[in-house]
Amino acid sequence: MGLTNAVVYKYRKLDEGNPLRSWQLACGVAVYERLMLPNLGSEALAFYSYLLEFYNKLPNLAVFFLHDHGEAWHVSCSSLAARSRLWYQEAVEGGPMMGRMISFTSQEQDNITAWYGGPNGPAARTRNGIRGLLQSNPGADVIHQEARDIAVKWKVPTDNPPGLFMQCCASFIVPSKALAALPAGFYRDMLRFLAKTKDTLESGKAALEFSVWRLFSTDTLDDTALAFYNRAKEVASWLVKDPALVHCQHNTC
Repeated sequence: MGLTNAVVYKYRKLDEGNPLRSWQLACGVAVYERLMLPNLGSEALAFYSYLLEFYNKLPNLAVFFLHDHGEAWHVSCSSLAARSRLWYQEAVEGGPMMGRMISFTSQEQDNITAWYGGPNGPAARTRNGIRGLLQSNPGADVIHQEARDIAVKWKVPTDNPPGLFMQCCASFIVPSKALAALPAGFYRDMLRFLAKTKDTLESGKAALEFSVWRLFSTDTLDDTALAFYNRAKEVASWLVKDPALVHCQHNTC
């Protein structure tokens, strides 16, 4: 992925009796395992666990958050590697995208505008309030309202600004400065909410799915962002047969 000297935390929710592991990999990459129980809250529990643990010592630039799987309907290995490498180049060169949230979600041959930029796509529906930050979903009003109440308590905005670019599926880059801008108490209360709510699907939606884009971004899919994603699409076409991606591509879900 091109992330020299990155520090990686791998969260698992199984095998409580097994010792925590760590790895030292090439290019200075270090991996540390965390045990995350109870097995609730889907990926959101890992996200908020990380934020609360490292709130006072976040990385200088950004946090990468990824599903623990390889090739999937919503994330291709080549797209993930391409966007990761291009972000690293932006960081080295001080490019404009180093300070924005970046999605790893990919579908329809990585055509980001076809999937989420069209007038009837999920992003447009989200902007109209169907899946805005902590909005109530039919059949899960109590869960979503509790999450929304936490945001209101900590004065975290809960409405989507016009044209906000957002995507699904819990795979993204978020600038550290955006994470640090929200109070630690908000992260603590969201973590407690996730750890006690039995309906993992709905609590994960309320705390993470789409919601992170409103929490940490106000960006639209402007020309700068489009240029980045289109360049990543080109790079991904070169990487798709890279031997380094074989394991990722075979680890499907």
